[in-house]
Amino acid sequence: MIADDELFNYQAIEIILKHVFQLDTTICDHASDGEKALKLVVDNVHKNGGRSCDYALILMDCNMPFVDGYEATSRIRQYLYACGVTQPVISAITGHIEPSYLEKAYTSGMNQVFSKPVVKELLQDVLERLYYI
Repeated sequence: MIADDELFNYQAIEIILKHVFQLDTTICDHASDGEKALKLVVDNVHKNGGRSCDYALILMDCNMPFVDGYEATSRIRQYLYACGVTQPVISAITGHIEPSYLEKAYTSGMNQVFSKPVVKELLQDVLERLYYI
C-alpha cells in the first residue's frame, strides 16, 4: 500500500515499482490520507476472517490531511496487535528528516524512514528483504 495525499508522489513510486523492479502495481492499493490507510488495513483483515493482513509493506507519507502518517501508523500497529496479526513493514516517506521527525516516525511504529524523493536503492533494499525481488 502507498499512503500519500499527493497523486504525483504515489505515481512516482508506482513507476519505480513497475518499471525498475517489474512489480505488478495493479495489486498496490492507494490511500490519500491516514484514515483511509487504516480503513484499508481493517477491511483487509476482515476480508481474511481476522486471521491475517495481506499488506507486507506500507509506504506511509507522514504529513497527510485528516489523520497524518504518524497517527495512522500507530493506529494500524495497535489494531493489528489487538487482532494478533503479523505486522507489515511500515516505511515513512517524508520531506522532513530532522532528528525530531525521525524520532516521531520511529515512536509511532514506523520501521524506517525514506526521504523524498525516494531513492531506488533504499526501496530495493526493503523489497529484497520482503522477497519481492
